[in-house]
Amino acid sequence: LDLSNFDTSKVTNMSNMFNGSKATTINVSSFNTSKVTDMWGMFNGSKATTINVSSFNTSNVANMGYMFSIVKSQH
Repeated sequence: LDLSNFDTSKVTNMSNMFNGSKATTINVSSFNTSKVTDMWGMFNGSKATTINVSSFNTSNVANMGYMFSIVKSQH
Protein backbone atom coordinates (compact mmCIF):
# COMPACT_ATOMS: atom_id res chain seq x y z
CA LEU A 1 0.00 0.00 0.00
CA ASP A 2 1.30 3.45 -0.87
CA LEU A 3 0.29 5.62 2.05
CA SER A 4 2.97 8.26 1.61
CA ASN A 5 0.44 11.01 0.82
CA PHE A 6 -1.80 10.40 3.84
CA ASP A 7 -1.98 13.45 6.10
CA THR A 8 -2.39 11.98 9.56
CA SER A 9 -1.26 15.05 11.50
CA LYS A 10 -4.71 15.58 13.06
CA VAL A 11 -5.73 11.95 13.50
CA THR A 12 -6.42 10.81 17.06
CA ASN A 13 -7.94 7.37 16.44
CA MET A 14 -6.29 4.74 14.23
CA SER A 15 -8.07 1.76 15.76
CA ASN A 16 -8.75 -1.06 13.29
CA MET A 17 -7.25 0.99 10.45
CA PHE A 18 -5.69 -2.01 8.69
CA ASN A 19 -7.74 -4.70 10.43
CA GLY A 20 -7.96 -7.71 8.11
CA SER A 21 -5.90 -6.06 5.36
CA LYS A 22 -4.71 -8.44 2.66
CA ALA A 23 -1.68 -6.27 1.82
CA THR A 24 1.60 -8.07 2.52
CA THR A 25 3.59 -4.85 3.02
CA ILE A 26 2.24 -1.80 4.84
CA ASN A 27 4.56 1.21 4.89
CA VAL A 28 3.32 3.71 7.46
CA SER A 29 6.73 5.30 7.99
CA SER A 30 5.41 8.68 6.82
CA PHE A 31 2.50 8.70 9.31
CA ASN A 32 2.46 11.50 11.87
CA THR A 33 1.12 9.78 14.98
CA SER A 34 1.89 12.49 17.53
CA LYS A 35 -1.83 13.10 18.28
CA VAL A 36 -2.99 9.51 18.16
CA THR A 37 -4.46 8.17 21.40
CA ASP A 38 -5.98 4.91 20.16
CA MET A 39 -4.25 2.24 18.05
CA TRP A 40 -6.38 -0.67 19.26
CA GLY A 41 -6.34 -3.48 16.70
CA MET A 42 -4.64 -1.29 14.10
CA PHE A 43 -3.07 -4.24 12.25
CA ASN A 44 -5.24 -6.97 13.80
CA GLY A 45 -5.64 -9.90 11.43
CA SER A 46 -3.53 -8.24 8.74
CA LYS A 47 -1.73 -10.46 6.23
CA ALA A 48 1.27 -8.10 6.27
CA THR A 49 4.66 -9.68 6.78
CA THR A 50 6.36 -6.27 6.72
CA ILE A 51 5.09 -3.27 8.68
CA ASN A 52 7.39 -0.28 9.21
CA VAL A 53 6.35 1.60 12.37
CA SER A 54 9.83 2.84 13.24
CA SER A 55 8.82 6.51 13.01
CA PHE A 56 5.69 6.18 15.17
CA ASN A 57 5.43 8.63 18.05
CA THR A 58 3.35 6.75 20.60
CA SER A 59 3.78 9.16 23.51
CA ASN A 60 0.03 9.98 23.58
CA VAL A 61 -1.28 6.49 22.81
CA ALA A 62 -3.36 5.11 25.66
CA ASN A 63 -4.59 1.94 23.96
CA MET A 64 -2.50 -0.45 21.86
CA GLY A 65 -4.43 -3.58 22.71
CA TYR A 66 -4.44 -6.24 19.96
CA MET A 67 -2.45 -3.89 17.72
CA PHE A 68 -0.60 -6.78 16.04
CA SER A 69 -2.94 -9.61 16.99
CA ILE A 70 -3.15 -12.49 14.54
CA VAL A 71 -6.48 -14.07 13.72
CA LYS A 72 -6.02 -17.80 13.28
CA SER A 73 -8.29 -19.40 10.73
CA GLN A 74 -10.23 -22.41 11.83
CA HIS A 75 -10.36 -25.33 9.41
